[in-house]
Formats: sequence, C-alpha cells, structure tokens
Amino acid sequence: GGLPDCNSNGVPDECDIASGTSQDCQPNGIPDECERDCNSNGVPDDCDITSGTSADCNDNGVPDECDIASGTSQDCQPNGVPDECETDCNDNGVPDDCDITSGTSADCNQNGVPDECDIASGTSQDCQPNGIPDECERDCNSNGVPDDCDITSGTSQDCNTNDIPDECDIASGTSQDCQPNGIPDECERDCNSNGVPDDCDITSGTSQDCNTNDIPDECDIASGTSQDCQPNGIPDECE
Repeated sequence: GGLPDCNSNGVPDECDIASGTSQDCQPNGIPDECERDCNSNGVPDDCDITSGTSADCNDNGVPDECDIASGTSQDCQPNGVPDECETDCNDNGVPDDCDITSGTSADCNQNGVPDECDIASGTSQDCQPNGIPDECERDCNSNGVPDDCDITSGTSQDCNTNDIPDECDIASGTSQDCQPNGIPDECERDCNSNGVPDDCDITSGTSQDCNTNDIPDECDIASGTSQDCQPNGIPDECE
C-alpha cells in the first residue's frame, strides 16, 4: 500500500515531481516519463497536443502523426494530416486533393476542388448538364456559354449541324458567307448546285435574274417557273 512509484526508482512519484527529478507537464501527479508518448519525443501526448507541438485534428487525444503511423488514420497525400480531417466535398471518404490526383474526380479549372463539387455548390455552372463545368467547355464565340448550350438554347444557329455555332464556322473560315448575312453559304439556297448561294450568283453576275424574283434565271427555267421557247437561257417573260 505504499505511494505510487511509476518509474520504479524507489522514490514516490510525488517526490520525484517535487524535487524536479521528474516533470509533470499536465500536471496530474504522474511523472511525464510514465505517460503515453507515442511519438517518443519525451513529452506526454496530451502535453504535445495542448502545447501545439502535435495536432489532434480528430480530437481523439492522440497526436495526428501517431494516428497516421499506427494506421488508425490514413494520409493519402501524404501531408501529415489525417484524411478524415481534410476537405471531402463529395463525401466519399477520400480527401478532395487525393480524388483529383488519383483521377477519381476531375478538376478541369484547376482550383483544387473536384468539378462535381464546383457544380453542386454553384461555383461553376453546367448548362448541359454533363458534369463538366461550363468554363471548361468549348466556347468559340467567347460569350461565357458552352457552344452546345448556345445551340440548344437558340442563342446560336448551327445550320450545318456540325455542333459549332455558325458564327464560329464563318469566323474560322470553315464556312464561307458571301453575302455576308451570318449564315454559312452551305446552308443557303443553291438551286444550280454550283456551291454558291443563289443571291451571290446573282450579285456577282454569275447568274442572271431578269425577272428580279431572286432566283437565277436558269433555275426558273429548269423548274418550269419560267418558259424559254427559243431556248436561249432567258425566261420568255424577259424577252
């Protein structure tokens, strides 16, 4: 029934502490050398935590570095912070930065936040929706709206159905616009199938339009709209 002597040095603990032979950082009457010291730095774990020498982000009374070393906590980065204390915006049990690094989540705008979380929080829009933030989609006219949404909403036309707004086809030279009227030439009426819109044929003088009905004379004749009794390629009503 003697006094406690945790370090078995034949001196009661309270005397070791009182004399300075032992430290008692808490203090709780137990010499520090008898306390748990998982990181073996000579300081009890609870004093490491209290002093800020060690973090304890999960508040389990164990320094984070010991949780990680023992496998109680994972540290996927590794950055010395238990995974359960990291940001996990999609609640999948994996820190966001590890989701991104592993490819589980995309981060197309490189803001360190998984794309699905940017969209869910409203930080990014997803007009399709297809899970890709709008700012990462093709936006050929630089209006801040993905091309496919411009087309779907009717903001942009796509007369040739190549999934590119007509104004971009024209601006890039993919499509010609001889008038110009903002409509790719391949989508304009071309009754003589020469690859040039009828109105441009008429304006350039390639085709005549003697009756001023905006249709090349040869097409009026071919369709039977106009007669050509000679025939000489001139609608009879213009003779």
